[in-house]
Amino acid sequence: MMRKLMPLEYLLLRSFIQSVSKFTFLNMPIKEDTIHGLLASTKALLNKMYFIEDSFDLGVNNRCIGTCINYSDLLEMQDEFIEELVATVLRYVYSKRKQNQMKAHLINNEERDEDNAFSILQARAKSKFRKADVKGQISELLIYNLLQHHFKAVPILRKMPLTTNPELERNGADAIHLGVEGGKVKIYIGECKTSDRETGAFNYALTESIKDVILHYKSHRNEMNLYVYEDFIPEELEDFVQKYLNGDITDVQVNLVCMVSYGNKDTITGNSREEKLEDTIEKVRNAVRSINRDILHKKIDSALKPRIHVLIFPINEMNSLLEKFSKKIG
Repeated sequence: MMRKLMPLEYLLLRSFIQSVSKFTFLNMPIKEDTIHGLLASTKALLNKMYFIEDSFDLGVNNRCIGTCINYSDLLEMQDEFIEELVATVLRYVYSKRKQNQMKAHLINNEERDEDNAFSILQARAKSKFRKADVKGQISELLIYNLLQHHFKAVPILRKMPLTTNPELERNGADAIHLGVEGGKVKIYIGECKTSDRETGAFNYALTESIKDVILHYKSHRNEMNLYVYEDFIPEELEDFVQKYLNGDITDVQVNLVCMVSYGNKDTITGNSREEKLEDTIEKVRNAVRSINRDILHKKIDSALKPRIHVLIFPINEMNSLLEKFSKKIG
């Protein structure tokens, strides 16, 4: 017959079991299912967008994506797109765990109703944005959602907020996400560029995004102090991220993602939704054809070319889009 453990013995045993469990968890490889379970739902937003996967003959990874705002019949769904994009702000700023903690405090400690607490959470999330840089806000929200939808990669690090240090935020990458594919851990470094130039907008945004994302790749190990993860990262990934920050994890493949948004100055034609979308993608192809590939490829090390993915997002009536987003974000 087993004797009953004394209180001190029980505490020591429990502490030992917790330590072993934690050590085992920390040293287990991250699985695809774990990452997929942490992805934010992007279905509502992606329903307001259209995309194709194509190489676009860019000479980088064949998995590039051309995407645009969707149409309902002949009408572009710009208002619906903005509404869904802004709706992702709360998850962009706070993880589900952080949201639940904050909501519980608002309800239990401040005695608020649940709907009132939710409104407070939304307002606080919106206040995290840089109101002076609307183009940057839209691009960073977009790449946050598109990396999760197309690459199944969750955010793990983000630039410090502007209010902490304006100079540092300008230097950091726009997104750092984590994915697992075929058992291989992959880090995705994202760089966004938006241009509304009258001519050469796509060429400028593409060239600048590739130049900057390569710079971030080469220097990101030395710039880890530029990034934070406290409020938005799932608890399951905190230990991995801290180890990556400390340089303790090296068996990863880093991929580079360029989010290229530009003002489309050409009229989109078509007598149906399908024709409007086809014409939009054809104009993307025309924009790609206009670039000087020789000059572009001189900026890219041959070993990095297969690691570079380009997300191309043409915007009709960019000023209208920016104004609507500003009003929604508050």
